[in-house]
Amino acid sequence: MTDSPTARAQELFLAALELPDTEREPWLRRECATDPPLFRNVMSLLGHAEPTFDRLEQNLDDVIADLPRAEDNQPSSPQHEPDAPSTVSRDDFLSKLAEVGVLTSDELESISHSTSVDDPGTDPRTLASKLVTEGKLTDYQASALLKGEPDLLIDKYLILDLIDVGGMGMVFKAIHRTMNRVVAVKMISPQMLGSASQVKRFQREVRVAATLEHPNIVRAYDADKSRGVHFLVMEYVRGDNLNKLVRDSGPLSLSLAVDYIRQAAVGLQHAHERGIVHRDIKPGNLLVSSQGTIKVLDLGLAHIDDSLRHKDAEPEDESGRTQVSQAELTTAGAILGTASFMAPEQSLDAHLVDFRSDVYSLGCTLYFLLTGDTPYSGSTVFKVFVEHREGEIPSLQEERPDVPDSVESVFRKMVAKKPDHRFQSMSELIVALEDCRIARPESQSPASLPDAAAPAETDAGKVATSGQSVRSPVTKQRMPLIFGAIFAVVLIALAAIYLPEWKSSHTYAPSGVTTEPGITSSTSEALADADTIATNHNHFVQAHGSAADRITAGNWDWELDKNLGPIVNSPQMEFGADMSADGLTLVVSSSRGVDSTDRDLFMLTRQSANAEWSEPVGLPPEINTKAGETSPQLSDDGLTLSFMRGAKRFTARRESKNQPWSPPVEGADEAGLPPNIVSLTRDRLTAFSMRKKVLSETESRYVLQTWRRSSQKEPFGPSTISSFDASGVPMKGATLSKDGRMFVSATQINPGETPIRTALFWATRDDWTAPWSAPVRMNLPEMSGIGTPRLLSNATSLLFVAQHADGGHGRADIWMASLVKKGDAEGDTPRDRAK
Repeated sequence: MTDSPTARAQELFLAALELPDTEREPWLRRECATDPPLFRNVMSLLGHAEPTFDRLEQNLDDVIADLPRAEDNQPSSPQHEPDAPSTVSRDDFLSKLAEVGVLTSDELESISHSTSVDDPGTDPRTLASKLVTEGKLTDYQASALLKGEPDLLIDKYLILDLIDVGGMGMVFKAIHRTMNRVVAVKMISPQMLGSASQVKRFQREVRVAATLEHPNIVRAYDADKSRGVHFLVMEYVRGDNLNKLVRDSGPLSLSLAVDYIRQAAVGLQHAHERGIVHRDIKPGNLLVSSQGTIKVLDLGLAHIDDSLRHKDAEPEDESGRTQVSQAELTTAGAILGTASFMAPEQSLDAHLVDFRSDVYSLGCTLYFLLTGDTPYSGSTVFKVFVEHREGEIPSLQEERPDVPDSVESVFRKMVAKKPDHRFQSMSELIVALEDCRIARPESQSPASLPDAAAPAETDAGKVATSGQSVRSPVTKQRMPLIFGAIFAVVLIALAAIYLPEWKSSHTYAPSGVTTEPGITSSTSEALADADTIATNHNHFVQAHGSAADRITAGNWDWELDKNLGPIVNSPQMEFGADMSADGLTLVVSSSRGVDSTDRDLFMLTRQSANAEWSEPVGLPPEINTKAGETSPQLSDDGLTLSFMRGAKRFTARRESKNQPWSPPVEGADEAGLPPNIVSLTRDRLTAFSMRKKVLSETESRYVLQTWRRSSQKEPFGPSTISSFDASGVPMKGATLSKDGRMFVSATQINPGETPIRTALFWATRDDWTAPWSAPVRMNLPEMSGIGTPRLLSNATSLLFVAQHADGGHGRADIWMASLVKKGDAEGDTPRDRAK
């Protein structure tokens, strides 16, 4: 054996494995007395000596068995039976309820008056069961309150459930108490605070996550420290990680696996362009939402490539803000990440890692998705590292005969031993995957998720009472409650009270808006998720792929859904409207104001998708002027509003739905665009314009010109042009879906004649570069003045202005059309409901 650092580390590592756990570190300190870096490297290897152990990827039952419990440090006492009395009194239980603000003051007063100490119903478990049954508490919250140990409030966030347990702490589902937004809160264990490097690592994760905003990356909303506990607030994604998906349901189909890898590559490309290498890509760090969108998770091991920073990073800039420096990120030879998916160079020296290391890890993930196994294995982590460096690349086709040569070739290039032999960027990989021409998945909903077309019957979790159990109507779970010493201040103790049986975590209201257990009507507006909740349409369409796929399959069609009613529509005239993804905020351009010749913007809200709209409220004078405001375009989260004032576009924003709009800014979304581009897609990543292209004196055609960008903080790129075979004269507005595959225009169908007659036409295409289909006229009842269509969040519903032949509420009303499946029972179609 040579005297190289790697060989010496291997020798010490293998020798240390032969020693009892308690003797390893003292022995290693003696052997490495003159070489501290060698000691750290070998200790890191020993820390990964069980390659199959990963807390983040274990089942919660397995994790719970290893976690410290509150009673571990207490005198032994008989274990409580399920029907044992609660550890808190009725008064303590009600007091805790009041502290966390789960119930209103009126509800608390009603409960207090309806019970008494002598009444058997005053047992806290009975009260908790009743509140769970009524949907006012989750099982997790009820169990926590009954135990009387953990604090359900973390700063301004109310804990709803435990999501996962990781090496650095715990991840909870929570809700912002003011903004009513459901989030994921990642809390670092106070045990980690003893290590300055671990705190710095967590702080680095916060800074890195804050720089990234992309549909395929889990967004970071907030970070802070509360009562000694650091936490990161992230986007809550309803779905599973790919590790759990494969473990539960088996290997994925070829089309799903390739599509998921492509989506992950798109998100990672966004990070790489900003100098960020993930360094821990694995199935457990890729989440798939309920609509099949891949979200890259956990940038806790992210590595900033200083070569892209253009200047050396310092600990603090002139403003006092902490910067990320190379020295802070890693120590030489540190082994981080999961061995089974780690690039060969990463196991040798963490400083050798670059973007191509993520390409390698993503290749190992592709192998796992298709086979259910890792490409290399070994009895120790060191042996796994050696296999990654020296082992023969396994064949995908031997495990999966349906894998074509093209995908096999892409895989082998992704996991090449030398970085120079791999794809040199995620962009190259994306092109290679698209060149494989693997058919898109028929449905973007992963197979393991409940079929939205037929929500499963719920079998609620139970809260134990004296001799009875009460079923919650909302969830099919035995919710977990884990109290631990990990959170000595915020979460006092970890104890397994209920173990999870995660069968279903949501129900569907008739409108398709998802509701969560344990959230009262006053917080229902928090349930909007622009990526997963469809707006005001039949909830079952979520199970059938994108809007373009549904309608081109031939068994779906556009139908008139409804008139939005007399609250939305005034006796005057409406000129356009748009709605947030949750269906709870509506902005209308209308002449209903004091001056009926003016056009102003009015906002309406509601508590749920089935509730009545509030009375319209005119937007502030900074927005509504005498110049006339039209063409409102609302972002999916309802926090960004753009509109036209004359020929100019203005944009206003707000921090939350409870905050006022900022003064509008002219041209805020127009960097890189020519003047007078008036239309944006809902995600604000694509601008588009329909224009007439003259081919000769007697021939012309209409083209759709689009400009795209990867984030709202960037300017738009150069335009692309696609031909559009219009069946008339597109003149009264058009709308484009976020994926660029569905286009709807209000088109004049009697060119040169008066009065002008218009109709809505739709067209689809396979992707951004594919040609458009021939436009098809929507099958709507006789209507006049049709214009300003606006596709809603998932392109299966749209709003438009028109006057129905049978009349309406004003001279032009706001109507809704929706995609519905052909052959619905008579009397149950959107058109029937609209009558």
